[in-house]
Amino acid sequence: MVRSTGLRVVRGAAAGVAAAAVWALVVAAVVAVPGGDAGGTTSSGAPPSCTEVFGLTDADNAGFVTFALTGTAAPFPAIGDGLTPVATITTGDGPVECVPELGFANEDQWVDYLPVNVSADPTERALVLAAAPLGAPGYLLPAPNLEADVGAETSSDGAIALRIEADDPALEVSWDPQAVTFPAIDQDELIADTVIAPLGGPDSDLGARMLAILEALEGGGSAPECGDVQPTDDELAAKLVELSGVSPSLFADLPIDDPCLDLLLAFALILLEDVVALRGAAVAVEVNGPAPAPAPAAPRFTG
Repeated sequence: MVRSTGLRVVRGAAAGVAAAAVWALVVAAVVAVPGGDAGGTTSSGAPPSCTEVFGLTDADNAGFVTFALTGTAAPFPAIGDGLTPVATITTGDGPVECVPELGFANEDQWVDYLPVNVSADPTERALVLAAAPLGAPGYLLPAPNLEADVGAETSSDGAIALRIEADDPALEVSWDPQAVTFPAIDQDELIADTVIAPLGGPDSDLGARMLAILEALEGGGSAPECGDVQPTDDELAAKLVELSGVSPSLFADLPIDDPCLDLLLAFALILLEDVVALRGAAVAVEVNGPAPAPAPAAPRFTG
């Protein structure tokens, strides 16, 4: 099995790995407690930003929540414009209240959030967006660190409770009360479930060949050349491209025609898709306005 000390995966896709650089996405079960001033409110009395309190940056230390708004309120409010989500987060120093900040709302911001280094190459960008497409705007909350060596202690000890506050007290706001939880990600389980099992399991031919590549990647501290990791394996590369769900034509557009590079990229994109799925949570919110006052009765004239 792959050792749990760290998984070497492709961290720069396509042209960004023209030299077949390999990035270290260490998917570790690290849950840290925020240090320093982890509470209080702003000078206005509102809770502080979760991004500020926990030092959130991207998927390495931040999960995200999206909001699906429905209802009859008119005019209809929006998150950040009439509606404010407030998170209560349990830490080692006690509960902390903070407001999730908008982390991404367009493709550029989404790519910045993802745990990959994406160059300006359009093929690289297309590969990443195909594997992890942008959904609804995401608001950042602390999550267990993906990388064991990031140094920042940013994540919470447990579930995150959310409530939605409306600026207009006449609005009736209801939401899913279920707490948001971002699980720590076990790298061995992730690889076993999303890569090795679909290849036929660890005892299958393709599964064993993939594990051999991962063992080779585990052995070096720097990014090896693709050919240094494993001789070209066209069959395994084609299968991983299929499992990634990304169109083979995008791989065909890469500036380097190398099945080994395709193999590592496809492997990284499979993991990227699943890591992003574990980083996201959705909350349904219903906003209804007060019942309209009855129209005044028409005047009655008597003769």
